[in-house]
Amino acid sequence: MGVRDDSTTHGNEGRGEATAAPPGAGDQLERILVDWADGFGRRPGADPAADGLPIVSAVVARDGTDERRGLIRRFHFDDADTGPDLQTPGDDVLPALLHPFRDPARVRHDYPLVLGPVAPGPGERSVTPLGELLGTLTRAMGSSPGDTRLLEDNLPRLERSVRETMNGSAPTLDAVDVLTRAARTTEAALGLHGESGKRLHDDLAKLLQAMPDGGTLVPLGTQTPLCLYLCVAAEHAGTRRARLRAEVESLRNRLRDLLRLDLATSSEDDPSQALASSLGAGQAYLDPDALSRVVKTAGRGTVLPPERRARIGEAIARFDRYLDDPDEPLVFVVHHEAVPDDCAQIDVAWHAVGPADGCREGSACFDRAAARLAPLFGAVRLARMELAGTYDATRHDRLRHAFDWRGFAESELLDLPPVLVLESAEALAGAGMIDLSRLLRSGRPVDILVTVAPALNPGHGPGDDPLGGYRFELAYLGLSHREAMVNQSSAARPDHLLTGFRRSLGGTRASLHVVASGLAAGGVDPPLGAWFHGGAALEGRAHPLFHYDPEAGATWARRLDFSTNPQPEADWP
Repeated sequence: MGVRDDSTTHGNEGRGEATAAPPGAGDQLERILVDWADGFGRRPGADPAADGLPIVSAVVARDGTDERRGLIRRFHFDDADTGPDLQTPGDDVLPALLHPFRDPARVRHDYPLVLGPVAPGPGERSVTPLGELLGTLTRAMGSSPGDTRLLEDNLPRLERSVRETMNGSAPTLDAVDVLTRAARTTEAALGLHGESGKRLHDDLAKLLQAMPDGGTLVPLGTQTPLCLYLCVAAEHAGTRRARLRAEVESLRNRLRDLLRLDLATSSEDDPSQALASSLGAGQAYLDPDALSRVVKTAGRGTVLPPERRARIGEAIARFDRYLDDPDEPLVFVVHHEAVPDDCAQIDVAWHAVGPADGCREGSACFDRAAARLAPLFGAVRLARMELAGTYDATRHDRLRHAFDWRGFAESELLDLPPVLVLESAEALAGAGMIDLSRLLRSGRPVDILVTVAPALNPGHGPGDDPLGGYRFELAYLGLSHREAMVNQSSAARPDHLLTGFRRSLGGTRASLHVVASGLAAGGVDPPLGAWFHGGAALEGRAHPLFHYDPEAGATWARRLDFSTNPQPEADWP
């Protein structure tokens, strides 16, 4: 007797008579349903991605046999023996919930960033997300609410056009040029006519005119952390150098005035001639003859001793050489890979070394830069004391001649050009670990920048299981040194990354920056894009963000800052 199947009828619907299913009818029904589902997923001329449907993996695609389909079914029913026979899915296979994010250009985020003189300070460089800058400029264009409504509504479309324009181009591009091309693409895609089209065209032209001159767009890529560091470091070094040059020039002029006054006081010739030579351009406002009679009436002052005049003359000569010589590079970078072309616009001195030798060369590079500026800093200290009359040769001569970076004040350490070491996580987890530890304990304010992939373990060897054992954490190794600054950040969170860079440049300690680039193994873009990938590492707590600053206080609670992580008050698994 057959099995009754109420769901299957054979032409007897009107009579309501059900027929008995023949043997194997259940398997036949399953094949019919599977064939129907496969045909729905691969109907001719249809694009599942366009309909918002998940892409069907090649693993479950029909190939004319039921063997693979059966393997997958048994695997999902916990038959572990089928695992080795399954085909590995490609990188384009995603969970259905992530399908709306498959096109990275359609996801709004902080990139590309605009590098340019956006900050109000003279000569400063700023880093601003493109969306934030466009919104600020657009709101400033309207005299009343609603004037730029059409442009504001289409800013997301303009941002997407910018990302599509930059896709596959050079790592850094001129902001105005890219926006001009993106604006044309946006207008063509909208196809507006009449008054609306003219208004959008005029608003886009005003927006392009309001963009800062010299702005550069930086996408999220392999060199993004380096570009951001160099931008901030060049801004910091340029400001410090301008301040130092202004002080040196002021001290030189005051020392020259001191020598001229001493010459006028000690001269046996006509006092009016000596005063005239010491006044320089001031002769147009003062009468040397009348002034000489006043000086003669008051009596001669104390004449400078010859050794003091020699010290002052030596300091003036040192200042002249510093002010007349070409400036040193703003930043020194020690690396062992190819120099990135997208950072060529910044005044950088590149020092190529072998793998795992970066920390050792970084220390030597800092020592050379400090040795070049030590005589200048000594001359600045001498000039200050000579002008204040507090220089004591018996106390200060020996210190002045034995002056090196260990005796630098905080302001003098900050006046040194920043030194950056680029190293790989694998090198620091292996042969370069000893040199890293020595640099972090040395007290030299050198920055070490390491990009990592949170899904990979830099500590495993060639034959080790990449998922076996505990992960080697470089940032926690830096914490163990206690007196070094540590910044664990992500390129997907540029605000946090830039804050860490500025903290280290404003401090006087060695700094270790461990940055998640958001890229997959080998430096390639993951299927969902680097920003989404980097954000997932943060949200999944595989790469938490934190700052460790020994100068922030004496306790761990004051030194460690986890505030930028999502739900920092929740317990971490």
